[in-house]
Amino acid sequence: MSEKRRGGGGLVVVGLALAVTAGWFARNFLPGLGADLGLVDRPAVVADTEPGYLILVRSEQCVVGNGEPTPCDVACKAEAITPTTQVDVDATEGAHATVEALRACLTARGITKVNIRSR
Repeated sequence: MSEKRRGGGGLVVVGLALAVTAGWFARNFLPGLGADLGLVDRPAVVADTEPGYLILVRSEQCVVGNGEPTPCDVACKAEAITPTTQVDVDATEGAHATVEALRACLTARGITKVNIRSR
């Protein structure tokens, strides 16, 4: 009787493991590899946006840049914020109600480019 050995299953598993490892390595250590192929998401460039304006919400106060804490309604009404300004709000240390009041104030002023970062 002739016996047929079926082998190669282990070789397929090793090949797949090598392919996955190579893909992981390329993605994490060679970030520009897929840039020309359209595989990497690039941030959109918005021409009608002024430079960003950062507001840090701490508890129930707002800090603009390196300034002192002030009420958030005062920070919202700053003349430097215009409808074309990108406003970044760091709300990781702020009270939820304070952040929502700041968002409502900015929206009432016509500022729509607001990015709120929270936990």
